[in-house]
Amino acid sequence: MSVPDSPDPASLASDPVTRSAPARVRYSRAEEVAWYATLATMFGAAAALFTNPAGRILLVKPNYRDHWSLPGGLL
Repeated sequence: MSVPDSPDPASLASDPVTRSAPARVRYSRAEEVAWYATLATMFGAAAALFTNPAGRILLVKPNYRDHWSLPGGLL
């Protein structure tokens, strides 16, 4: 089963003979799932350590956690 990366831009123009737009290509659910499975998966996280001249460290207390942590997040 093969699913193209993206439609050919030239095929999106109207047909010069019939002057009509091309038929829309429809993919089955299985073909869509197969195409999405080929895409890269990446999970990333980052945190920052901020200090002041006195050496104090900035911590955050998110309202969705029970503990303090460094400022940061997920991608």
